[in-house]
Amino acid sequence: MTDDKYLLDHKELVEFLLKKHDIHEGIWGVHVEFKFMGANIGPPGDILPASITAVNRVGIQIFPEESNIAFDAAKLNPGRTAKTAKKAAHKRIGGEAVIRK
Repeated sequence: MTDDKYLLDHKELVEFLLKKHDIHEGIWGVHVEFKFMGANIGPPGDILPASITAVNRVGIQIFPEESNIAFDAAKLNPGRTAKTAKKAAHKRIGGEAVIRK
C-alpha cells in the first residue's frame, strides 16, 4: 500500500533542507511565513468579519542558539572530512578502484 502523505517533524525538516542546500555549519531552525487575510463569513443574516491565516512558505533560517526547532548543521549534515572525501573519490569499476579527479 502506498502512503498518501509524508510528515516531517521539525528536526527532519531542518535536516532535509540543510542537505538540499548543502549547508554544513551554523544553527538553523524552522521558519514559517504566514499570510493573513480578512473576509466576511457566515450564513446569511449571521455574517461576521473573520481573520484567515494561511501558511505561505516553510523554510529554515539562522538562529542564535539550538532549541526544539533549531539545530546545529554540523551535527545534522556534517561536511566531508579528509578521510570521507578520499573514500568518496574512489569508485569501483569492474572490481578495480579508480580514483576520480
